[in-house]
Parts: sequence; C-alpha cells; structure tokens
Amino acid sequence: MKKLPQNIKIYKKLLKYPPFVCQRRAGIMEIVHNLTNGGSVTIIAPEAVTTEDGEKLYVLCYIAQKNNTCNLVETEKFGTIAELTCNINEIRKIVNNNDDKSIVNSLKRITGITIAFDFKNKKRTLHIISDTKYNAVTGEINVLMSLTMFNNFIKRPFNIDIENYAKLSPVGKNLYCYIVSNSARDFTEKLLIERAVIRSSRYNDCQRTLKKALDELKEKHIIKDFETKKNNGQRHIIINKYGEKTLSVALAKHYP
Repeated sequence: MKKLPQNIKIYKKLLKYPPFVCQRRAGIMEIVHNLTNGGSVTIIAPEAVTTEDGEKLYVLCYIAQKNNTCNLVETEKFGTIAELTCNINEIRKIVNNNDDKSIVNSLKRITGITIAFDFKNKKRTLHIISDTKYNAVTGEINVLMSLTMFNNFIKRPFNIDIENYAKLSPVGKNLYCYIVSNSARDFTEKLLIERAVIRSSRYNDCQRTLKKALDELKEKHIIKDFETKKNNGQRHIIINKYGEKTLSVALAKHYP
C-alpha cells in the first residue's frame, strides 16, 4: 500500500513568509520580506534560527495535532496559552535525529523569534512560541504558543506534508512553504530568492541556489516543472504546479 501524505495545519502567513534562515550565522538574525503594497514582514531573533530548527517545531505541531494533545492552560507568566505536547521519540523518527539536546535547543531558539507584520498600516508583533519545557526522564516536550498564533494555525491554516518537508534541503524547505501557500504560478526571480531566504553577495550564486532548489522540488514531485522567462526586463519563474488532489497522488506514488 502507498503511504499518503502526512498533512499538518500551519498558519498560512508563517509559510508564505518563511521565518528561518538556511545557514546559521553569528549575531542577530533579521529577515525582511517586502510586500508589493509597501508593507513588510520582519523577523528578528537574538541568533540565527534555521530551517533545521523550524522543522522541529513543525514536526511537534504535526504530532500534537495528530494525537490531539493541544490544550489551553493557565500560566502565571503568559496567562491563558496553548500547550502543545509530544514525546521526543516521535520527533526523532521524523527528523532522523537522535540528539535530544539539539532537538530541544532548536525549539528554545525559536522562542527568541518575533515577527512584525505591517499590512496596509495594520501592525502587529507576535512570537511563534513563548516557552519550551522538556522532561528528560519521561521524554515529554511541552511548547507554549500564544492563543493568537495557535488560533491562526487552526483558523487560517495551510496544509503541508511534514514528512516530505523534513526530507528537503534548507532552501527547498523555504521554497516549498512559499510555493504551496501561494496560488500564483508566475513569480519574479528576485521574489523567490527573497522568500526562500537565499543570501549571497553574488546574485549569480543566488540564481544557482534557487535553480537547484526548484530542481529538487521537481525531483521530489512537489512541482511538475518550471521555466524561466523575461518580462519587462525582469526574470520570471513560471511554476507548473500540481492541484491539491493530484499532488497527493503524485507524492503517494513517489514515496511508497
């Protein structure tokens, strides 16, 4: 029997504006996603938080959703907040990582992230998660998420296939998140480079990295194909996508 995609509900804007860099660097992390209307989404953290860290959170959310271990709790520090619970052994299996300390540290780094949304003069600043607790004896991990962010996950979600997401390269992860959460098929090359958080002082290097990630998504049957065209002097990437149902069939065929 073919294995069907293991879908998880993630807040759509979190996917559309990936908050994770592809390589860890020293110092404060800042990612700015510029919007066509003049607004922006700005991500700031005390240290670089990578896609490797981010996948631990997405996997934990997937497990908590699957096991229905998401509860509202009262805390002295944060008031009423959502608590997502799972066992670290379940995370290990999906991310193929048996280093418990690195898994917990990834989640703790994410607590430092703030996201500032600026949409048409409407501004809001949010934390993805507020705290992480780990019991080394039982293996239980508890992540505390603000009610606003938790409700966004549930009420404004988009589904991603978490097990196949976990197998992608860092740039592939960010590109996958952006493409699946956006209905468009025609993107400027510069926009995809920004959304995939590809950073290099040489634009040619950014182009090569983007093409490699697109080839990866094609090879993994996440997109059908892509082509590059020029329009008004700008390079555009035209992506031939699967529909939601045909994507599930394609992935099920590709991953036995």
